[in-house]
Amino acid sequence: MLKTIIQKVPVPLAGVMLATASLGNLLQPYSTSLQTICGVIGFCLLILCAIKFIMYPKMIHEDLKNPIIASVSTTFTMGLMVMCTYFNTWFGGSAFYLWLASIILHIGLMIYFTISFVIHPVWDKVFATYFVPIVGIVVASVTAPAFGMQDLGVIIFWFGFVTYLLLIPYVTYRYMTREVKIDGEKPLICIYAAPASLTLAGYLSCETNPQLWVVYFLIVLATAMWLFIMAQMPKLLKLEFFPSYAAMTFPFVISAVASGKAATLLQLDWLKTVSLVETVWACTIVAYVIIRYIKYLFIDTARPYAKATKQNDAFRSE
Repeated sequence: MLKTIIQKVPVPLAGVMLATASLGNLLQPYSTSLQTICGVIGFCLLILCAIKFIMYPKMIHEDLKNPIIASVSTTFTMGLMVMCTYFNTWFGGSAFYLWLASIILHIGLMIYFTISFVIHPVWDKVFATYFVPIVGIVVASVTAPAFGMQDLGVIIFWFGFVTYLLLIPYVTYRYMTREVKIDGEKPLICIYAAPASLTLAGYLSCETNPQLWVVYFLIVLATAMWLFIMAQMPKLLKLEFFPSYAAMTFPFVISAVASGKAATLLQLDWLKTVSLVETVWACTIVAYVIIRYIKYLFIDTARPYAKATKQNDAFRSE
């Protein structure tokens, strides 16, 4: 039974781990109990993913040859960075070294992904997931204050900010010139909502004297991306469940984190309202996706998504 569950754990589950752990930190001002619950759930998901990687390294090695899975695999290192903020509270200073290790591992995966897939793209396989390994390192900026590493966080922010601006036309070109036909790939567009908010959150977490032009530029871009993806949600939620549903989680959580930090800095009442609305929605969608994953991993006994597997091995779960 346990072996079957571990076999079914898809790489995108790491994205749910990242979202859940981040949601806990988002909810901390409202309830430390909710933060702890999210941290425990995130830790359980981290363990599930880690066991899968340890028990089935050949499967993971094959998955990394797929650009979609290779890109979303970095949500594991991103999630580990966030979980280290919990470990720092629970276990003390040794979490700092694990945090550094997760950054180094992320950089390694980023370099592999860039060389393997970004430099010579196959455009039909380019998705919003391409933002994840490159801009996703800015999670280190968001978590840096927990370890007193704000200076490093600022450097990482500027890297993420510049590469994000370079990637926007790169990724958008694919979506404008090619239709996404496979249902399992359609939820990936939700990742568009993440990079602007992530860079804004990273900037405001580490920069003691933020430049207002950067803040306002990212607020406008992040809000536009959030609204664009929210407009897609009704049709996306009608799709059959796929592991790629994980793409619906972290982008909404980090959007709420970023708007909350911006509202605190700028003292804008309307932005505080936006942050609250985004927080409620983030809680709702993360809970929904977790429930769907629980059903998939622990309740469904058949081999679901076989049809999708034949169409696209990016969502192979067994």
